[in-house]
Amino acid sequence: LGWAGLECTHAITRSVRDSAALLDITQGADLGAPFVAPPPARPYLEEVSTPPGNLRLAMRSTPFTYSGVSLHPDCQAALDDAVQLCTELGHTVEPLHYQLDWEPVRDANRLVAATEIRLTIEQRARELGRELRETDVEPDTWRLAEISHMVRATEYLQALNLLYATGRTFAAAMQGYDAVITPTVPMPPVALDRMSSSSPEGMTERRVVISFTQIANIAGNPAMSVPLYWNDAGMPVGTQFIGRYGDEATLFRLAGQLEAARPWFDRRPVLAL
Repeated sequence: LGWAGLECTHAITRSVRDSAALLDITQGADLGAPFVAPPPARPYLEEVSTPPGNLRLAMRSTPFTYSGVSLHPDCQAALDDAVQLCTELGHTVEPLHYQLDWEPVRDANRLVAATEIRLTIEQRARELGRELRETDVEPDTWRLAEISHMVRATEYLQALNLLYATGRTFAAAMQGYDAVITPTVPMPPVALDRMSSSSPEGMTERRVVISFTQIANIAGNPAMSVPLYWNDAGMPVGTQFIGRYGDEATLFRLAGQLEAARPWFDRRPVLAL
């Protein structure tokens, strides 16, 4: 259970079919798992070709976390385009009414992450047979690991409880909706070195880039990013769809419909060399 449930790995794929097939292979709980997601009613691969019906979607254009982030015009255009496409496909789109008191949630998230990072460092130290040094890891990784030394067990549990409560309030806000539409990130694709943890600017960029997606990690909801829109620079600008807890099926149905309406498989972005 990575990072107390805050981390879950899937894949970047070129098609909805491949994403569904891969999840069919990897989904399901291991024996004795402490938390188990609802099992799928049928293979996800079958959902891709199943019409989603007329969905009720909510839309949000402001970040859930890291308030004060400005949305790049390309990302706003991508969101508007996705809303228009969904409307043309017969779905209803309404604004999402949800407020998150981000500062305490941010602190709780950082505390849990710091503790998990410290655990990983200690596990790696045992494997190597020596203590890890600051130069063995990235600067922000070491900083977070140092924070964990000051954390009491009760503070860790309080942080977890706040994150769980945040998931519950988000689930309440999603009641009556099949999915939430947001930008995937608030800016178009950027050079990798802009998010380096070796500089304060890079760390700020990292926090900004997850300001729309982090709520799905906290709440445990499935989410997908689809490249429906391409900017004038020839780069894909993602749109995120957050599904209800345990409802990957609806996302795959919608993704299959969106891919058929706006194919992207054969499109290639301009590469910066």
